[in-house]
Amino acid sequence: MAGDLIDRSPALSSIDAGLLMNDFYESHFGIHNHLQRDPNRPMASVGMFQNEANGYNSRLYALFRKYHESKILKYFGLNLLEFINNPREQIEWMFKLAEEFIKQDAKLDKEAADALKQGLNPS
Repeated sequence: MAGDLIDRSPALSSIDAGLLMNDFYESHFGIHNHLQRDPNRPMASVGMFQNEANGYNSRLYALFRKYHESKILKYFGLNLLEFINNPREQIEWMFKLAEEFIKQDAKLDKEAADALKQGLNPS
């Protein structure tokens, strides 16, 4: 059956065949539905889609995010490039310590806010 369908199909150039296979791949795996044309994306056959942007799901992106959330620059004085050039084990130590420092800072901030409230509203 598939062979018959191929025999009855018009001949395609290698470029057209490549675009057709790419469209099928993207439609089949849910990257983009090429069967429903989007007038806002007339070049969808060759465009980049969010599902293909795997950098946002990479370990390096996660490391950048954790560097920022852990306030590594504040606690260790290391910029991002200095930080990522450390051995993995040391990076994990810094994350663990930074987590403790963040908790300590939050506790001190709460105590300072409570003392300020107490000073403004003596009982």
